[in-house]
Amino acid sequence: AKGEASPYNLAVERTKTFKYSRKIYTCSTPTHRGNYVWRLHERAEEQRYYFVPCPHCGEYIRLEWKHIKFAPNEENKLTNRERADTAVYICPECGCEIADRDKPKMLNGGVWKNIKDGGAEKTRRARSVSFHLNSLYSFFVSWSDVAFEYLECRDDPEMYQNFVNSWLGEPWEDTKLTVSADLVSDRQAPEPRFTVPDWAVFLTAGVDVQQKCVYFDIVAWGPGITSQSIAHGQLLTLDDIPQYMNAEYYSSDGRRFVVVLCLIDSGDQTDMVYEFCARYDWALPAKGYSTLKNNDFRISNINRVGKLYNGMPLVLVNTTRYKDMIAAKLHVGNGVGSCMVHADCDEDYKKQITSEHKVAEGSGTRRRLVWRTKTINADNHFLDCRVYASAGADMRGIRGYDNIAEGEETPAPKQYNGSDKETWLDGWKM
Repeated sequence: AKGEASPYNLAVERTKTFKYSRKIYTCSTPTHRGNYVWRLHERAEEQRYYFVPCPHCGEYIRLEWKHIKFAPNEENKLTNRERADTAVYICPECGCEIADRDKPKMLNGGVWKNIKDGGAEKTRRARSVSFHLNSLYSFFVSWSDVAFEYLECRDDPEMYQNFVNSWLGEPWEDTKLTVSADLVSDRQAPEPRFTVPDWAVFLTAGVDVQQKCVYFDIVAWGPGITSQSIAHGQLLTLDDIPQYMNAEYYSSDGRRFVVVLCLIDSGDQTDMVYEFCARYDWALPAKGYSTLKNNDFRISNINRVGKLYNGMPLVLVNTTRYKDMIAAKLHVGNGVGSCMVHADCDEDYKKQITSEHKVAEGSGTRRRLVWRTKTINADNHFLDCRVYASAGADMRGIRGYDNIAEGEETPAPKQYNGSDKETWLDGWKM
């Protein structure tokens, strides 16, 4: 509902007149932890799960995917169907095998139990109660069916999310791309703010323009696409940016660095950004796209006849590719190939650079994985800055530094001025 609250909140508003007689019932398959239905489940005063008696020991157990076991595929001799047909459920209490034929009796003898706060008894009647079921409880789904679905989809992120959401009834998190502020804390390097690490070969920057302020991030780059933010911040206007981009930064061994390229988001206040970039040789306007025909970036040209910036390059950036890269490299320990931050990095930066996660949207042939903020209206400006700084590093050839031999002097990045601003991009024009 564009411009309004979520559909759920709008529906709840309509119940205010019936304060003492209303009952709100919400039912849905979860998508991710930020989904409002899953948040309702986690916030409920009682969280009830269905417990069934084991046919062997009589203990009441929850049916969970982790207790389904099937034959290993040694030397790849078995098909997925053959492996799935060996599936059984192992009771976590007694270790006995539970067959499909046992399920109807178990389900008929089950009870709902509250697991929140250890199942402690409430002193009053709960005002909100949530219930959770997965496909293992279905009379019409066998252990083999669930195992086969898992084996068929486990290597496809989009299909696997459907398995987690629709079959297990759990929120999706891609563990390879799941990031948090704590993970960024682990990536803090020893160098303080404004200090360039000794392994760096050049600096790039990214700027995100908002209506009332701008955000920037200056990033050092080295072999192995190693990166480290050396300075970031929030400023009032674009005119405050040059003092950081024109400044000189030094490494501990005394080498001098300047920002060789800064990509500025032109999605907001476009003409102002174009005019700004036309005045500075280190700046280029950029625009983010979630898909870009298998390209990390592409160079277009601005067509504004009669304007100072007519014909100026416009960098189209595949934001999905770079967000994937940033998330993956945050999982790499500090060192070559890691995505790091300076020692004085604040909590706001850590939260913003990890403010998004990748979830599946759409259905059928239109189903795809996209980056979305974990919570509604979460700030992600520093993430956008890091994306543009990363695209700038690619444009300056950071991947070409991977083959530098140990001990060999790293070459200086190509320098340019306003007169050659277009020619140094010729190799990327399409």
